Amino acid sequence: MSARDWEVRIEEGGRGGTIAYRERGKELRFWWEFGGGEAVALINIGTAREWAQREPWAAQRRDEIARRVADEAVRQKAPSCKAVIGDDGWITLLPDAGASGRSGTTSGPSSSAPSRSSTPSGASGASGADSPQARQASAARQYFAMSATRARLVSIFGFAILVLAAVAWAGRSALQIRTTGAPWGASMRAGRTVITLMTRLEPYVPSLNRNHGNDRYTVGVLLHDAADGSRRYVELARGRGGNELTRARLLAVRGTRVWVETPATMLVDVESGRVTSAEEVERDPSLQPPERRFSMADLATGERVMLQWLAAGGQMAGNRWLGVHSPRDRDANFKDGFRAPVAADFEPSNDPRGMYVGPLEQDGTTKRLGALAPVGSDEFYNGALVRAARDSALLELAGGGALLTYETKPRRAGVVFAARVAADGSLTWRTDLGIGKLLDVLPDPESPAFVGERPRIPDKVPEPILVVIDARTGRATTYSLWMKD
Repeated sequence: MSARDWEVRIEEGGRGGTIAYRERGKELRFWWEFGGGEAVALINIGTAREWAQREPWAAQRRDEIARRVADEAVRQKAPSCKAVIGDDGWITLLPDAGASGRSGTTSGPSSSAPSRSSTPSGASGASGADSPQARQASAARQYFAMSATRARLVSIFGFAILVLAAVAWAGRSALQIRTTGAPWGASMRAGRTVITLMTRLEPYVPSLNRNHGNDRYTVGVLLHDAADGSRRYVELARGRGGNELTRARLLAVRGTRVWVETPATMLVDVESGRVTSAEEVERDPSLQPPERRFSMADLATGERVMLQWLAAGGQMAGNRWLGVHSPRDRDANFKDGFRAPVAADFEPSNDPRGMYVGPLEQDGTTKRLGALAPVGSDEFYNGALVRAARDSALLELAGGGALLTYETKPRRAGVVFAARVAADGSLTWRTDLGIGKLLDVLPDPESPAFVGERPRIPDKVPEPILVVIDARTGRATTYSLWMKD
């Protein structure tokens, strides 16, 4: 944090993300999404009334904090834009040069009915044409002529109504913005099934005075079978407001059941796809999510959540140390005689790292590091070993060995690789994951998986993907996590 006593951090995920405002140990969280039309992006900070109810400590300074968030969003992510703070709880980022104003008028269809006039006329004089037979024939001709005219008018009007209805339907369909579903928050595993929470802005017709506070979202889970590659989407809720999404997450997994906060707690069976409503879950004690002891790790957000699944090194087979360290890290934290943790915490840096192995020496109930020796000359940027669970020991792959992840270049300029590491520090295989930014790690001895974004392309939103690895061969299978259907 800089000399000032506050900071703003912006995190991305798919077509949106979250913004964290921190000040003196307290935090406010907002969400944002890419805009449409002239709006580059939209930030939902909530109304003054919502602040008074949920964040009373900051309610009196809402305008000041909103300005800080707006300024930081421009400085960090959109330097060519300007921020407009609205009274409705939204901050809109617009091109700084300003687009030329549009003026338009909307007019409804108008119709005019042809005026009809009938002038009764009488016949003067008498002739043979005025005989009763002639008058009956004339009346019959007029009757049938009027009937035919009425039939034609009815047909024309009926056809016109159908055409107008078709045009209106086609126009609405053509103008309606089709949206894309994207991952939201961390994924989980239930055996071989990878579970990803998905959100999607419901389709809408754009307008010049669109109120984004009225936007509604659909929430569901995407179930990927890591064994055969099949996937299934299970919809959970529609019409969720933007503020409700900040509390949406995968809560817990036990067996084939996953609890999801939408934000109401629902239950999904990943094998059958059966959904148990929030009302049923609340009513039946046997359907309540499993209780779990609170951990400080539960407070992690953004990248810190993913880092809990990675380690700088750890114990192998109880008597050896396997680590991926930079020379500076090795000399500072992994010297000969230092206590050896089950697995050491990983912290990202731009220093190149290498593989190190060494013996572990028993000292009473404590294991200590022996002299670590480098293995090979490969350099791994942000190299880390995958844990078996959050903040636990290293994952042991089927057939033995650990799983390494690393980047090919510093500062996320390259791509993410995965590699299988033997106990002696040698690499059995290495695989390009096709990921530019790693977002999630889902360990498994047979088929570990990773969630991330493809490498960035200018002016393009990076595609979120799921990559599943065959632990024995290193073969990678990639699945898109966008939902466009």
